Amino acid sequence: MLGHVNDSGFWITTKIVGLTVKGGLKTYTTSEAIAGIVVLIITLIGAHIF
Repeated sequence: MLGHVNDSGFWITTKIVGLTVKGGLKTYTTSEAIAGIVVLIITLIGAHIF
């Protein structure tokens, strides 16, 4: 759910976009957290329906 500097996806995203490490941590970690929360909500809804 959270990205960190030892995550290869973090470095790929940071280098492609041209962010600093600090900016990458803010952007990548926030987007990963939001994606994790959305997937959790979808999973809970699916578990409740089925």
